Order: sequence, then structure tokens, then C-alpha cells
Amino acid sequence: ATSSTGALSLSLADTNPTDLTVTANTSIASFSVVEDSGVAQVKDITAPTFTGGVAVDGATTDITYKLVATDGVSTGLQTTDGGHAITLKVAADGYTVDGVYTAGGTEHIAFTVSVDNTTDQVSFTSFDALEHDNTQGAGEINTLNLNDLISLDATITVTDGDGDVVSATSSTGALSLSLADTNPT
Repeated sequence: ATSSTGALSLSLADTNPTDLTVTANTSIASFSVVEDSGVAQVKDITAPTFTGGVAVDGATTDITYKLVATDGVSTGLQTTDGGHAITLKVAADGYTVDGVYTAGGTEHIAFTVSVDNTTDQVSFTSFDALEHDNTQGAGEINTLNLNDLISLDATITVTDGDGDVVSATSSTGALSLSLADTNPT
């Protein structure tokens, strides 16, 4: 004789990826470009390291980079020709920050910083001559910098086999961006 007490109750609990902890922030070497050269200096991004993100049902990891700056903020720099003040213009997608000025009713780009998520690189290019201290000699200042104005953030995203997501953000802090003066030869 067989007896039954009702339906057997079974449940399966979903396993989400474990939380992420950044163990080393994103980093990138210092930049120094020659003003008005139009030549991009390109640096490789060192990806952040992290723990966590472990998932029983498999996981994929994606790291995306964005530049962070305040749109419209003054850089404290100005063009040599015309003394036009330069402000930052941040692209909506966060992949480009331009130093812009207006001359003759037209917006011009003095320099640009951009990030490429395909190559994991940042580039910095100067298109205009900028005003420097013109005191010649030992005390002459031949570089200008954009320190503390632009930083690079990395977003680490781990997605498990059934679509559960965890993420964390890592920052370089301010990028070291300097512009070298072009002296007459």
C-alpha cells in the first residue's frame, strides 16, 4: 500500500554574482603635449582590479571608461591669439572633453581629451597656442596644466548566466594633463 501526503514542494534559489570590491583603482600615465601641434598623445589605461563577481551559472565581465568633468567650467587658460578664455565642453556620452573658446561668433576647439573603449586608451591633443608666462629665463613657466579638471572613471559590470548584474566604479582621480610651450627657434 502506498500513501501520499500531497505534492512535494521543491524550490530553486537563484544565485546572483557576488558583490564587487575594487582592490586597485584605474590608472593612467601623465600626459604632456606640445601646444598647437595637432598631434595626439595616446596612453593605455591600466584597468582596475577587483574581487567578487563570482557566479555559479557563469559570468561575463565588462569594463567601460568615461571622462568626468564639469561642463562649462573655466580652465583658467586662454588662447595666445586674441586672449580667448577656454572652458570645458563635456560630450553627453562622457567619451570626449573639449577645451573650447568663442572667436568671431564661432566655437573653436583648443584641445581635446577622449577615451576609446575599444582600445582602452585615452588621447590628448592640442590645436591652439595658449598664453604662457613670458618672463624669459630661469623662472619662465613653460607648461600649463589641466590638473584637477578631468578624471577617468571605470565601471566594472559582471553579468551572470541568467542576467543578474552587479557593478562597481573605480576612478583615476584627476588626470595629469599638461601643455608645453612652443618657444621660437
